[in-house]
Amino acid sequence: MFHYRLQELRRAELVEQAETYRLARRLRTARRAANRSGENREGRVSDPSERFARAA
Repeated sequence: MFHYRLQELRRAELVEQAETYRLARRLRTARRAANRSGENREGRVSDPSERFARAA
């Protein structure tokens, strides 16, 4: 009975991990689709001077 309970717990953990993985993949796909469709026209802008620290 003890092994069965351990297996149930492990199965529940794996199901939860799979759900998290699928959700992350769906969000990533939706974000890419939004970027491709032009909904997010304001992308990240970086100034070359912001990349490096100023010398003393």
